[in-house]
Amino acid sequence: VRGLYKDAVAAWRSAQELSPMWCSNKVFLLEAEMFSFENKDKDARSSYDAAITASLSSKYVHDQGLACELAGLHCKKVGDRQAALDFFQQ
Repeated sequence: VRGLYKDAVAAWRSAQELSPMWCSNKVFLLEAEMFSFENKDKDARSSYDAAITASLSSKYVHDQGLACELAGLHCKKVGDRQAALDFFQQ
């Protein structure tokens, strides 16, 4: 899994150099998912927040929705039901 993750992040980071507005949220979201997979709660939440903020600032509402949904699932997984609900209601 980590090898695929590293390849995906490397590809998106290369694309990010060409189009930061279009790619930043995706890089943050990939990082958040890997942190969640590795049970690094604080890092995951930080990356989910960054993905949501980047999606919002670039007006990619569908990406913002995906980031909120995945952040909510992460919070549910770690037992933070209130944070999960907050993300699901965004």
